Formats: sequence, C-alpha cells, structure tokens
Amino acid sequence: MVEEIRPPDDGRIEHPLVRYERTDASFGWVLSILIVAMLVAVFHFSMILWFLHRYRDYEVKIKPSAFPLAHHPSEALPKEPRLEQVDRLKGRKSSNAPASEASRDETLSSYGLTAEKDFVHIPIERAMDLLAARLPARKETAQAKKKENELLDAGASNSGRLLRGKRR
Repeated sequence: MVEEIRPPDDGRIEHPLVRYERTDASFGWVLSILIVAMLVAVFHFSMILWFLHRYRDYEVKIKPSAFPLAHHPSEALPKEPRLEQVDRLKGRKSSNAPASEASRDETLSSYGLTAEKDFVHIPIERAMDLLAARLPARKETAQAKKKENELLDAGASNSGRLLRGKRR
C-alpha cells in the first residue's frame, strides 16, 4: 500500500517511503573525529622527531670521531716526514718531491755508473734505438690480412659471426 503523496504546508513534495533518518552521522561529529585524529598524528610525529634528535645528540657524545673534519682548509704543512714509506725505505733524505723527480729524470737521460758492479746506465732514447732492431717481431702474413677483411678473429666485435667467404 502506497500512501498518497501530499505536499506539506510549505509547498514541498514529499514521498511517503523517503524519510529523514534521525540516527545518521552528523557533520560535527565526523569533523571533530578527523581533527582529533590529526592532532594525535601530529603529536606522534613530533614525539618521534624529538626522539630522533635526542638520539642523534646522544650518539655524537658517545662516538666522537678520531679524525674530525676541519671547518676550513689548513694552511700548515703536515709534520715530517711528509714522503711515503717507499722513499724512506730507499734511503732518500730529501723531502722535496720536485727535486727527487728532477734527479730521476736526470738519471734517465744521462750516462753513468750504477750501484751494481760492472753495470752502467744510458739514456732511454739511446737504449730504445739499440733495442729497436734486435727485438723479435712477427711478420704479417696473408692469412692475417684475410681475417681482418672478413671479420675472422679480427679483434672487432662481430656478434659471434664468422664470415667464411666473400661479402655479398
């Protein structure tokens, strides 16, 4: 049985099966719950942030660095000896690196006696000229030229292909 649709006194039309539910959620309550949830989230976030900052300060206190970084570059040279262990083992007393490099270059480009008995040193350019003709070298063969032309083991990337004949 459907009741008849009657307009109320103010002129609106109301359907008899559609009614206003008095137990629906109100906007005020929903808004207040959202605000409380946001306040709880902000509180938790601030407490976690506070804890992390305090823990970082605690870690800095208990773990001081043996090598703290300077706030600006140092202008002072480090203490002696400033050269590496290799130079000290070789008995070099000079701490001037450019001077030791110059003495090595001078040794490489001059004639002279060495620390070993019955040996001398000669300039590098002269030693290369003397050895250039005496060093063994392979002669280039026709097969090597063929390999380069047809990609058979020519050293270039060929995706694993072995071309056996002439290119088309």
